Amino acid sequence: MRPAYAFFLTAAAAITGACQTATPVATASATLPVATSTVPLPTATATSTPSPTVPPATPTIAPPQPVLKYLTGVQVISLDTMDDPGKWELYAGTIADGVLEVRGNNDWNGLIRKGSTLEGTGVITSFKYTPNPEFEIFFDHGDWDTDPYRRFGVYVLSYPRTNLWQGRNLWWKTLQGNFQPKPDTWYSILMAIGKDGEFLAIIWDPSDPSKTIAYHEEVGRDWAGLTWTFKIGANVGTAQFDDFMRISFDDIK
Repeated sequence: MRPAYAFFLTAAAAITGACQTATPVATASATLPVATSTVPLPTATATSTPSPTVPPATPTIAPPQPVLKYLTGVQVISLDTMDDPGKWELYAGTIADGVLEVRGNNDWNGLIRKGSTLEGTGVITSFKYTPNPEFEIFFDHGDWDTDPYRRFGVYVLSYPRTNLWQGRNLWWKTLQGNFQPKPDTWYSILMAIGKDGEFLAIIWDPSDPSKTIAYHEEVGRDWAGLTWTFKIGANVGTAQFDDFMRISFDDIK
């Protein structure tokens, strides 16, 4: 186990087109599942939803410093050191010696973290991967391949990009920043769910926290007030995870 920091329901088709012209630090060469259509980001009218109850924080654990640059009022709710497989639904993957491991077999197999994630909360975990990876880290809500389905996450390929689904439609954009992640190196990732359909993903190098890539999106209010499930899936290569942290926060900066 390392010091604390950082599904397989992905479509069978592969992402071949680019939905954004922004240039990342490096260009991904891997192939992703493709959406059959794209539509503009949602602009539906907000509906009134009750405020979720966030679990109490664990004040003895300090959040990683890079997180404080992007979020206000950050507090740690819990820390899982990957020693208890009972906290995960391991449809694929194993937990041993304080590390969760998922191996891709060209089928996007994966696993689920038990429990729900609410607005005003997020997760941080550490991860590393073998060369030429294809795996994903994401939150989703609803049943796959139905109109109410929502997903926000990150595809980790030769260069990371977002994994954003509404119903049967996919958008992706590259994470922007000042470094190129590489295989066989531990990194940390934050994924945060803000209010009114606002989302944030950050990847950074814990050995040099000034190296970060990030994606921030206000998707739409019809994504607001939902409960989310955290999942990991792999298609190619091996990904390892350590030290799973849940946080609460006030706002995304």
